[in-house]
Order: sequence, then structure tokens, then C-alpha cells
Amino acid sequence: MTLKVHALGSVRLALLGMLLLGIGAALSYNNPVSTPVWVLVVPLAFLAINLLAAIATNPRINRRGGLLVFHIGLLAIIVLAGIGRLTHLDAQLEITEGSAFSPQELTEVNKGPFHFGALDKIAFVQGSYTVEYAAGMVRGLTHSQVLMPDERGRLVTRVVGDDRPLVLEGYRFYTTF
Repeated sequence: MTLKVHALGSVRLALLGMLLLGIGAALSYNNPVSTPVWVLVVPLAFLAINLLAAIATNPRINRRGGLLVFHIGLLAIIVLAGIGRLTHLDAQLEITEGSAFSPQELTEVNKGPFHFGALDKIAFVQGSYTVEYAAGMVRGLTHSQVLMPDERGRLVTRVVGDDRPLVLEGYRFYTTF
């Protein structure tokens, strides 16, 4: 059994996992809706198992405190990246001035199989917006006013922009062109 775990933690399998992750990253570049999340999650899981086996069986790693901490941190990053891909949500929303947010209006939805969000708890109304333009109609920043209820139920105004998201229930809303 130890021999199998030792083989599972080999550098060759790590290189194979990195190659698979590179292919998955290339396939999922720019988040196309048609690419399944598994092209990234499977290589990440493979790399996590490989790294865990290497940590458990390689004395050069587990006898040196700094190197062990580095590999455990790397393992945590891999696991969190996999969880992030399984629970993510990327979508677009076109909302006009004076309209309220509705989760049914989301377009180009790309979400992980374990995304169980609270989109129905989000409430805001799109206010006015401005777009800065430089010479030659070069688009600058967008500033969008959003009306949302506070703790007492009163509507308050927040300014959202390309570089300043509206964060509600863990979701980040940005303005776009």
C-alpha cells in the first residue's frame, strides 16, 4: 500500500496533472458557457491527491518545516481553487434605469454545480449612470447609482463603477460597457 501511495506522489504524475490543468485552463479561457467546470476541477483534484501523497511519503518534504508548510499551503490553494470553480457564478445582466434587479434577467449564466446562492435575497433598483469618454470616443469609467434598502427599509444610494463593485450577499456586481 505504501508503495502505491509513494507512486501516487511522484513528480511525473505531478507533471501530468499540470499538463492536464494547462489544457483545462486553455479550454476554459474567457469562461465560455459551453465548457464544463470539470475540465479544471478534475486536474485540480488529481494534483491535490498527488501533492497529498507526496507530502505523506517524501521525507525531504515532511522533515523540513518550511518546505512542509509551503506544500501544505500549496495544497490548500489547490483545494480552494477547486471549491471556487464548483461554487462560482458568472453572469451578465442588462438593467435599465428605474428597473429592479431580478435573477431571472441574468444572461450568459455560467455556474458551478454546487452553486447554491441567494440571488433571490438581492434587492436594488438601477438609478442613473454616467460614462466618461476621452477624445475620440474612448470609453472611460462608468459610474452607476444604485438604490437599495438599508437596515430600516429606507432607500440609500450607492455608486458602483467598473472598478467599484456592489457587494450583496457575497455577489459582486460591476458595471461594464
